[in-house]
Formats: sequence, C-alpha cells, structure tokens
Amino acid sequence: MRAAAAKDALDEVTHQNSIYEATVPGVLYVAAILGHPATAAGEHVHEADIQPCRPTRETLLDWLGYTAYDADDADDERVAIGEDCFGEGFLEACTNMRPFRDRRPVIYSAVQPFLTYDNAKVRDAALVAAIPLTEHHAPRRP
Repeated sequence: MRAAAAKDALDEVTHQNSIYEATVPGVLYVAAILGHPATAAGEHVHEADIQPCRPTRETLLDWLGYTAYDADDADDERVAIGEDCFGEGFLEACTNMRPFRDRRPVIYSAVQPFLTYDNAKVRDAALVAAIPLTEHHAPRRP
C-alpha cells in the first residue's frame, strides 16, 4: 500500500511524462529519502502472504528512472518537434527540464548505492534509474 500511495502521489508531478515546476523538488525529496528504513517496506515478503507487496524503494527508484528518461537530452528533439506542431508556447512549457537535468549528479549519487543492493528488484530498479543519469553524474566542465 505504501508503494501504491507513493506512486499515486509522484505521478501527479510527472503527469503525462512531463517535467513540471514541482517535479524537481519531488525528485530531490525522493532522492533524499531512498536510504531511509521506511522505504524498505515490502522488501521482505513471507511466502504465506497472499498478495506480496511491491518494495517501496523499488517504486521510488522506478519513478526516478522514468522521470530521468523524460528529462533526458532526447527531449531536445521532442521540444523542436513540439514547437513545430504546437507553436512557440510549447518550448516555454518545457523549461522545467533544464533544472532537472542540472540535478542529475545529485540524483545519481542517491541511486548509486542501490546498484549493489541485496534485493534484486530494488537493484534492477536502481540500474534502470541510473542509466539516463550515468553520463551526467560528474559535474560538467565549462
């Protein structure tokens, strides 16, 4: 239930794969709490459980990964296409991607410890989340 509630809340700040003004603070919050013991809920499911819970940490990592892909450099092409199709206002709607992209090193640093985590589902979610962040984990040189 905790994982489902987190997904429902987080989907509001990335509705329809968009990056909004509220997305960056949401991402930074999720990155900050990834290591908290409460996010481990659902990782240790007993065989007697009829409906196993999805690990909360896995849900949070999945969301970070989806959001990172949404803000990836490939979106520059989508912005150009969108501007052609929807007019100049489309570009203004995409201005929230840059603040997200600028914070990719911080997000990667939060995801990286889970690349070797003992729970396979969490580890896999961390790997998927890290992929769009990896090339950006080091600060860019001027």
